[in-house]
Amino acid sequence: MTPPIIKGYHDFAVKKRSLLIPILSCLLFTNLNPQPALAVEETFYPTYDSYVNSAYPDDPRGSVTSLICGRISGGAIRWPILRFDLSSIPTNAIIESVNLSLVLYDSSGLIDLTIDAYLLDDNWNEDTATWNDSLDIYGDSVASLDVGHGIGNRYWELTSETIGSRWIENPSNNYGVILKGAYDGPDAFARSFRSKEYADDGVHPKLYVTYTLPDETPPDISDVSAQEITHNSAAIVWETDEEATSWGEYWKTEGFVTTAGQDEWTTNHRVTLWDLNPVTTYTFQVTSKDAEDNESTSDEHEFTTLTAPSSAETPEAGPGTVAETEPVVTAPETTKEKLGDEDKPALKDKDQKEATAEGEKTENETEKDESPLLLLIVAFVTGVSFVLLVVVIIYVFKQKKLSNKRKGVNT
Repeated sequence: MTPPIIKGYHDFAVKKRSLLIPILSCLLFTNLNPQPALAVEETFYPTYDSYVNSAYPDDPRGSVTSLICGRISGGAIRWPILRFDLSSIPTNAIIESVNLSLVLYDSSGLIDLTIDAYLLDDNWNEDTATWNDSLDIYGDSVASLDVGHGIGNRYWELTSETIGSRWIENPSNNYGVILKGAYDGPDAFARSFRSKEYADDGVHPKLYVTYTLPDETPPDISDVSAQEITHNSAAIVWETDEEATSWGEYWKTEGFVTTAGQDEWTTNHRVTLWDLNPVTTYTFQVTSKDAEDNESTSDEHEFTTLTAPSSAETPEAGPGTVAETEPVVTAPETTKEKLGDEDKPALKDKDQKEATAEGEKTENETEKDESPLLLLIVAFVTGVSFVLLVVVIIYVFKQKKLSNKRKGVNT
């Protein structure tokens, strides 16, 4: 386990942990991240579904078994509208995905049709909604799908952030969606989907919502105790019902609080307190925080450290504790002055001879040690002198030869 981080005046464990990180990192890596919250998947069926038809602008279509998207010959337009009740989802839910599913059972027209989904910004119901209601649209498209021509399911993956902020956090803004064909050409086209009024409910429209709920419950702390108490240390242990961090605060009567612990995720917690005073009562409490920053703190507890071992015993040194060493004993300096040569007693004849012989021997050895160096110096000086002599002779010879030559010329 990672040694505790000590805050306050105890900084020794920080240094100690930094040395252990390279060794323990691979062991702790798999336990650094708690398990994520479980996702909830729900399927919703439409409360209302219909389509508006510009060819019959005052007629509601909520009772029909089809949801038609397209343009017929002559330019009439039909757009499906659907609304789902999502009030059962908690308003603090985190939306992971939203998928609208419709079953295509008929296709006409040769164009490849893309259908966009938009959020509606007007209240409506299928018994009264018509083309002339001019339902307002909120924002941009939240999904786009090339539906093709084949029979079967089609899925629009709606923007989860928009659905979460618009429908979940503010349920009163949930007015459903409208599907529009993204085609402005002259050709007629149509895609027909089953509505909730169709006899086979297996092909009804569906909205699949996946979400998670934030953890707002703090860890439950239990079985808090002080163990392995010595004269200068103690281990604080406790348990939690979920993975959480391990921190403890402890103090003496005067109230200066010191914090120790680590951010390792675990359910079995242990924090060792070092550098305590012997025969001292400490008050402590522990704190654990889960991955969602929910924090719990225990009640206050106490323990008393033991008596320090006698000087004859060698206490075990913990982190940050300097082990005692035996003192270095030095002889006291004498106050007597150093004797001069005249104060020394005369040596006996035998001792005097041995001392003289020893001195001569030392001098001979010194001379022997210095002989190679002296010879090297003499050789170097001789060599240099010889070279200089040769240079001088050559110079004199050349000068004499040059002088004779000049005399011959003058003659």
